[in-house]
Amino acid sequence: MAVSLLSRVVNEKVSRLIAECGGVESAAAAISESVGRVVHKGTLSKRLSECRGWHVDEIAGLEDALGSYPVSRFMVSRLDPKPGNFDAPLDHHASAVLSATGDAFHSILAAQQSDADQDRATAIAEIDEAIAALRRARTALEAE
Repeated sequence: MAVSLLSRVVNEKVSRLIAECGGVESAAAAISESVGRVVHKGTLSKRLSECRGWHVDEIAGLEDALGSYPVSRFMVSRLDPKPGNFDAPLDHHASAVLSATGDAFHSILAAQQSDADQDRATAIAEIDEAIAALRRARTALEAE
């Protein structure tokens, strides 16, 4: 994966985290609390517009604040790790797989129709989330 595409995928995943956090203002406050220094919402906006790169501690702080780790999982997936042990009920896994693969499907179609790098990055992020959901479901099934 080219570095610029890698950066776009990370940016897309962080963008989703920021939205999940309630926007750049809430995300800036959460990150600031986590990293122990002030991170301004304008800085996050510049990073989202790809004018500046993301700092690892800021990404980790946002993931920790939300208890969701899509960027960390994505970076680790580059090493092809073995899936961990997950204890969620199988119906939860089935629902997660359905949701994630549906999102991936729609993102792939959007990327195919637009030829925009951002749409390709979004599709890659959605595919990664679908793969992660499938791996969790497989691990749960194997554990039973």
